[in-house]
Amino acid sequence: ENNNLFTFVNGNNKRKVKDNYSPVILTKEKLKLTPVSLFISGIYPNPFDKRVTVRYDMPEGMEAQLKVFDSKGRLVYGKEIPAGQGKVEISTASWQSGAYLYSVYVEGELMETHKLIKR
Repeated sequence: ENNNLFTFVNGNNKRKVKDNYSPVILTKEKLKLTPVSLFISGIYPNPFDKRVTVRYDMPEGMEAQLKVFDSKGRLVYGKEIPAGQGKVEISTASWQSGAYLYSVYVEGELMETHKLIKR
């Protein structure tokens, strides 16, 4: 057995991911302890002008949503993030300048929220 693998578990779905530590089983209960950086590998540029890019690496079988809220708490963008690696480019040309919050939800639960700045 390879001791350098994480095992992500969601129901009957499993995905092994290389790591330099010991194996870990990530269930819904442990999901809250997982840093979102395991799933969202970057949001750039920040601050941004006309568009912002989100890079992700979602484990198989997990459902995630990316939501962006303006400073008044209104949802300005929402997108399902599929399993696998990829990127989402968000057109922000119509957004007003100011602070925004992006939130990542995995399996319907809020994982993390961070600030974005529109110039």
